[in-house]
Amino acid sequence: MAFRVTYAVSSRRGALAMLSTFALTGCASSPFWGTIRAGIAGGTDDGPAISRAYADKLPYASMLAWFDGSPPALVVLAEFAANNRWVWHSAQRQSIATFGPFITGLLGVERELRSAMLAGGWDRNPLQLVGRRLERVIDVAAEGDRVQVALSSRFEKADLEEVEILGVRRTLRRVDEHVRSQGRHRFTNRYWVDEASGRCWKSSQTAVPTLPRFNIEILKYPSA
Repeated sequence: MAFRVTYAVSSRRGALAMLSTFALTGCASSPFWGTIRAGIAGGTDDGPAISRAYADKLPYASMLAWFDGSPPALVVLAEFAANNRWVWHSAQRQSIATFGPFITGLLGVERELRSAMLAGGWDRNPLQLVGRRLERVIDVAAEGDRVQVALSSRFEKADLEEVEILGVRRTLRRVDEHVRSQGRHRFTNRYWVDEASGRCWKSSQTAVPTLPRFNIEILKYPSA
């Protein structure tokens, strides 16, 4: 389930091309790729830690992503998909699809989130959802089985909090999403949002009720 390794190339266009090739061939031997290990507290023997300087110089959008209990990994934005979905890739051919901060796909893990079908009324800014109740249906696949789970969400505004992401501190408004699934599961997703821009810089979500919580910290948004 770990998101641990990613590859860096010299341009966003190169990133997209190389990610497409990697996804098709499973090969990462191109000389345009460099490998880094995403251990924040010092890295590992086969790669350096991610630094803020390294993240800042990347020419494409990036984020840290990890399950509870796993080390963070650097993941890059690979595609602007339909319906305002963004698709992010790791070097292990894992992918994350997002609508704003909301995870709508998680592939290449133990239990895959194939899709999240959002009912009407969702917004990419969680602050716009405060006080509302919304529905979505997730499509989960594991070991050849597929199941759809209906989720009901209620959003509420929480405190302003100081959040540090790889050395950068921001004062962000936390939004809590209280989720229920047909009485079987109850959990709370959390989003840390800049009130001025509406950008969510950090989230902690249960993408699939039977998986550990999935954490995201945005290092860089797309420039346009």
